[in-house]
Amino acid sequence: MQNKPNVKNAQINVNSYMESKYEKLDTWLSEKNKPNSNPIKPNLQKAKMNVTSFITKDYRKKDDFIVRINKPNFQNAKNERNYLYHKGLQKKRLFSTPKNKPNSNPNKPSPEFTQSLSPRATLDSQQGNVSSLAFLSGAILTPGISLWYNNQARRHAVYSRQGCLSAGTPESLPAPVLPAQKTRVQVRDVGQNEGGQFMSNNPIYRRDFLERLGKVSLGAVMAGGLPVRVVGAQEQQQRRTWKPVSDRKVRVGIVGYGVCRFGAAFGFQDHPNVKVVAVSDLVPDRRRELMKACRCDQSYESLEVLVNDTKIEAVFVATDAPNHVRHCIEVLKHGKHVMTAVPAVFGSIEQAEQLLETVQRTGLKYMMAETSCFRADCYGMRQIYHAGGFGRLIYSEGEYYHYHATPIGSFKGWRVGMPPLWYPTHSTAYYVGVTGKRFTSVSCVGFNAGFPAYQPGANKYNNPFTDEVALFKTSEGGSSRMLMCKGINNLIVERGRVFGERGWMDGTEYHGVAKKLPDTARPPLPPGVPAGGHGGSHGLLANEFITSIIEDREPMVNIYEALAMTVPGIVAHQSALKDGETLKIPQYVPPKG
Repeated sequence: MQNKPNVKNAQINVNSYMESKYEKLDTWLSEKNKPNSNPIKPNLQKAKMNVTSFITKDYRKKDDFIVRINKPNFQNAKNERNYLYHKGLQKKRLFSTPKNKPNSNPNKPSPEFTQSLSPRATLDSQQGNVSSLAFLSGAILTPGISLWYNNQARRHAVYSRQGCLSAGTPESLPAPVLPAQKTRVQVRDVGQNEGGQFMSNNPIYRRDFLERLGKVSLGAVMAGGLPVRVVGAQEQQQRRTWKPVSDRKVRVGIVGYGVCRFGAAFGFQDHPNVKVVAVSDLVPDRRRELMKACRCDQSYESLEVLVNDTKIEAVFVATDAPNHVRHCIEVLKHGKHVMTAVPAVFGSIEQAEQLLETVQRTGLKYMMAETSCFRADCYGMRQIYHAGGFGRLIYSEGEYYHYHATPIGSFKGWRVGMPPLWYPTHSTAYYVGVTGKRFTSVSCVGFNAGFPAYQPGANKYNNPFTDEVALFKTSEGGSSRMLMCKGINNLIVERGRVFGERGWMDGTEYHGVAKKLPDTARPPLPPGVPAGGHGGSHGLLANEFITSIIEDREPMVNIYEALAMTVPGIVAHQSALKDGETLKIPQYVPPKG
């Protein structure tokens, strides 16, 4: 028993050794090789917190992550709010909270952005009830997710060439490309997009949109019924500043204040380079209304009297279409420049020749106020065409739909039973106004929608057609389909498309090989001049006419372009009456130089 071991001390020594051994280990497995004394009881609560802290830091370092997989224990992740971080998010400052902290609430909108939303969108955004996909410029802010985006976003969004969001169903979703230039994003109400006619007149530019979006999820916008639609080759009209070319005031007379009230609709009375000297209308009550609208204290009972006023330099003819040629010739003969409402001539090629001869002889400015030429899409097409972005046009379309089973009121009933393509220029501008080229021949088909005014003997034109669709051959060797239709139920819109060797446009988005596009912005309006109707073209047309006088240059839609848009419709109607026979079209080409 001399060498009997001290078991108690041995056990203590063993435990002491094992305790020091465990202290040196980085990790251990519980319930395995555990010492009897349980010398290192783990603090599970503390370990749990450390793991959460580690995961939080790890997620902060990542460019993105998928929620619900290895999800950190964020207290604020309750109420179905999940936060997604995307590469570059912190640099773009899309969150207003400090350093993109996971526990922050990025869905709270800024006061200035909240004011721009609908009441429903404002309420939802304040309460955080965000339930729609919101993807813009590299950031997704939604209640659900990276996985949802990866699997579903392609069904709801497609990048345009500018890298913004538009509606569509693409096969693939390309990586965003953010251009240096500003791209206008237009917000519209669903269900009011008949050909774009009821689009909002309040554009939001993408850069401003992102700055304001920094404090609110796009989902809040969508929750308020304001989906985003991209506009590609775009005007930045409200961002450019009008610069006067002179302080001169052109003294203008205005004639005509009929059903459409066009006399005051183009904003001459608001132009800083215009003084409205006198107005005229055949109806005394309308004449007084026109004086009031134009803030003018002088009026005359007819155009024939007004043109004798030597103070007047230029006249806007907003009278009935059958008298446009006669009235314009009268103005020119009295030594005054003239702008006329469309069409330039009404059903008579002989009158077209008389008008052309008068303009050439007097050397005065003549302009037809064709609205399509200053619509955003047509104007953009023109700029790109002349920069070579399309090459030659292989095919083009212009469409003017104006449904009315009952004729619009008009002076002496001139609209009742009118041949559709005697009023062609809203359509034909989508070729002639884009290219400056000409139609050379036409075959046209007419259709009768059964309206009373188009029955045999019901109108003074002996016209049986409510609708006419014409196929023109162009001087480039291509073809062009132009129409004017009154019989398609409840459709009222003007639009066009162009398709060329190097690219095409439908609306305001260019698709093609040209890498450097020209500035497609419409000219800025003078301060105080309203854009007006027909796609915001009225004010621009008045400005073009006045500027051409001050600068002593040809206006955009001069006599040659006006007749090139108008006369082909007259010939097309003749073709329709001959069951689509192909007919040649007279050419109106400006002299070289």
